[in-house]
Amino acid sequence: MVEKYFFGFNIENPFRSDILNIRSDLIEKGIVRQKKRYFPHVTIYPQGFNDEKTLIKIFKSLSFSEFELSFTKIYMKQFSKKILYLEVKITPQIQKIHNIFLDKFASLRNNALAQTILQEKSDMSDKNIALIEKYGYPYCRDQYRPHITLGTFNDLNKLKIATKAFSNIEIPEFLLIKEIILFKYNEKNDLWEELDKIKLSAPNEI
Repeated sequence: MVEKYFFGFNIENPFRSDILNIRSDLIEKGIVRQKKRYFPHVTIYPQGFNDEKTLIKIFKSLSFSEFELSFTKIYMKQFSKKILYLEVKITPQIQKIHNIFLDKFASLRNNALAQTILQEKSDMSDKNIALIEKYGYPYCRDQYRPHITLGTFNDLNKLKIATKAFSNIEIPEFLLIKEIILFKYNEKNDLWEELDKIKLSAPNEI
């Protein structure tokens, strides 16, 4: 079995609570399915790995400074399912962090997860397929689109209702990111669990 991980940023309160409160209301109305594994976050790099010890050792050796995370707008997009998400503004620092994680961890990946993605997404471009073959994931380098997933849908009407519900959310000007977290998927409990984290340095500590 391939162990699933991802590196990312947690979305903290009060914005976290605002997102979860809207989702809770939509769940009660049957618009969004309840998912224990859902929580507001931004992914840096998701992957399957075999050597957890080496993974953590390299992760703990990394060092970054704190930075501001800001947002553009809420979008709807069709992948294998219809996705509602809040787009994160890509800055040079966020792109640099993403690229560093690719360089550090792509060689440790388990190719089984990449093969699963290729089988499930037959309509991908040649560029995305090339990225899967190199990094195990199609949305890397200049294809990286950081975001917060708000919901996934099979039904267009439910997607429209959710879009309207989230249209009134107060999006913060920015969030200060102070740590990067390594999450591991617990298949038995259907939860993403925090495995380890690195604290980011304040500017005056560099």
